[in-house]
Amino acid sequence: MPRYVVERAARILARTGGELTGTRVLVLGVTYKADISDQRESPADDVVRHLRQHGADVTYHDPYVSSWAVDGRDVPASDDLDAALCAADPTIVLQWHAQYREHVDGSRTHVLFDTRGWLTDLDVAVL
Repeated sequence: MPRYVVERAARILARTGGELTGTRVLVLGVTYKADISDQRESPADDVVRHLRQHGADVTYHDPYVSSWAVDGRDVPASDDLDAALCAADPTIVLQWHAQYREHVDGSRTHVLFDTRGWLTDLDVAVL
C-alpha cells in the first residue's frame, strides 16, 4: 500500500504538471488508527520512506504525535495546520483524525490525496 500511495501521488502531481522531486509533501495522520497516538504498524513510515526516495521534502501534521523520525531522520512537524495545508503540494491524508474531518475539506490545499476515501462521502471534488 505505501508504494501505491506514493505512485498515485506522483501520477496526480504529473496531471497538474508537477513531480515529487523537490516537492513539499504534507502527510496528515501518521498513526495506525484515527484519534489515537499508537504508531505501531502504521504505513506512514513506509510512505515517507518512498516519498524521500523520490526526492520529496516531507513534513507531517498529527495532533497525537509530537515528534517522529523515519530511518533515523526527523520528519519535521507542522504545528499550524492551515499554513501547512497552504504550503504543501500535495497533501496526503493517511488517517482521518476528528480534527481533520472538521477542518480539511480541500479548500486550502493545492492537491489533496485522500487515501482513506472519506471526502468522497462528502461529495467534495478532490484531484
